[in-house]
Amino acid sequence: MTTSENQLDSNVSPTPELRFFLPQGPQLPRRNWQHRWKSGIRIGSILAAVVLVAGGVIASILGLIAASHFNASGAIEVSCITDPQESVSRPARPGAVLSILDASTGEKYGSTTLGRPTTLPSGICLQKFEVQDVRAAGMYTLTIGDTYRTLVSEDQLRRGVLL
Repeated sequence: MTTSENQLDSNVSPTPELRFFLPQGPQLPRRNWQHRWKSGIRIGSILAAVVLVAGGVIASILGLIAASHFNASGAIEVSCITDPQESVSRPARPGAVLSILDASTGEKYGSTTLGRPTTLPSGICLQKFEVQDVRAAGMYTLTIGDTYRTLVSEDQLRRGVLL
């Protein structure tokens, strides 16, 4: 070592030791309420968890039941002619029965009676219909009276089909 290096080493003062501890304070008082209520807190927590799980299961079941039924709606475009002879011969006349059947089994899921047509500002006449609580299925046969039949999907009936 050279003399200049020795001088540097001797000029450097040792760094003080750093500590990140606080001095120990007084003893904290014992939390007796936690010891007294320990089993009550555990039982209450278990009961709350059981209630939450039961609520989730019930909500899931009700959701599945609600998803298996829906309100079918739509409209039928009809002629705006008010001739009584014309109204008797067409299937979508006021008072005609509209039925929704399962396309594969033919089981009837609901029906309604058609009312009077509504004339839109554009001059188009529509007969609106709605059938409550229709069971969910893939495809349906929609019948009006004895003469008109068509296939419609569940999605079309949920959104409102235009015939």
